[in-house]
Amino acid sequence: MLVFKRVLEILLGKLGELIEHVIESGVADGVEPHRRGSDRCEPNLIKSHFFSEVTKYLFHFGYLRRHYGKVYINAAAPDEITTSLGLSTKDADAIAAYRKANGSFADFEAVKKVPGIDVKTLEEHKEAVAF
Repeated sequence: MLVFKRVLEILLGKLGELIEHVIESGVADGVEPHRRGSDRCEPNLIKSHFFSEVTKYLFHFGYLRRHYGKVYINAAAPDEITTSLGLSTKDADAIAAYRKANGSFADFEAVKKVPGIDVKTLEEHKEAVAF
């Protein structure tokens, strides 16, 4: 978990540096200025590059969360369950609905009893489930 936190700090730091750079200079690294002799980029190019970089960092965050993160199954929103456990949206929604109808899960075995979910994938990410 310590490795996850440190890598996340690095990713967020890099993202912060990128935001500062774009805001302060109006120039996005790797994006050509829109006119010769200009050191500024068109806003749409900056926006496009910025969102490309953000997407890259979010991908890494998702990877880290999926492989090193924990999901508190009794409080997590369906999108958190999907991201952290690799379950489908349908499975995550089923877990949330079951939890709402029947109350909090006592343990991992109780989660496995949710009808229609992919128990095999859930088992593969058992260590990521917290209560």
